[in-house]
Amino acid sequence: MSGFEDIREHMEVIGADGAHIGTVDHIDGDRIKLVRADSGLGHDEHHHYIPRGLVAEIEGDKVRLSARGDVVADLIRFTGLIPRSPLAPMAPGERNMRTSMLLIAATGAGLAACGQSTDDSANEAATNVAAPKPEKAPYCFFKDAETKGWKASVAKDGNVVVSGKAYRSDSRYIAEIGKIDVAGTTATVRPTINPNTTGFGATDNWWDVTKTIPGSAAVETVTVKCGDKTVATLAVPRKGTHKAG
Repeated sequence: MSGFEDIREHMEVIGADGAHIGTVDHIDGDRIKLVRADSGLGHDEHHHYIPRGLVAEIEGDKVRLSARGDVVADLIRFTGLIPRSPLAPMAPGERNMRTSMLLIAATGAGLAACGQSTDDSANEAATNVAAPKPEKAPYCFFKDAETKGWKASVAKDGNVVVSGKAYRSDSRYIAEIGKIDVAGTTATVRPTINPNTTGFGATDNWWDVTKTIPGSAAVETVTVKCGDKTVATLAVPRKGTHKAG
């Protein structure tokens, strides 16, 4: 396990659950400065910072934080910043309390770290309520050749079952279907990774990925997406045929 001093430019920053947070621009004192264009979770026109106290460990070319990706995302999405003061190491049982304290502190600080006044922050919040920004696509963990064999089938209850294969060379993580959206006769699924708690690996590092889409009895087309990219478009075989992507 390496330390904070081993962090280098262009390393990926991930949450405790493996979720993508951003990319290291450089070290600024006791903080990690993220690349502006990849600090992704809101306010892309500004740099964001990760305090040293949130760094759990360095894993190869990745910086793993002690907070889950959704917690870090909430800090950036709702406050535009992560508090710049360093945090002391914490025991597992203290993390929920620390997260609550971070959210309160960050909310009180507003968007000052992004160079905006309190009044500007209030005006922006009001604007966002009236015209929310489009939701950013979840991070894609897979290269073009790392997913294959996508198929759609129909379960006995009429819901759609999507299956395929996804490659992950690091056996500490398992590939699976993450975010699912259903709208009328269409559905979108997104492959992702999560910590592997099974104790087993996949043959040749190719994971069988299968998911039944809840509430999909009327769905006729399924789109498999990774980030903003469409990986496969599947016709649901409700009349005896199906197509693979």
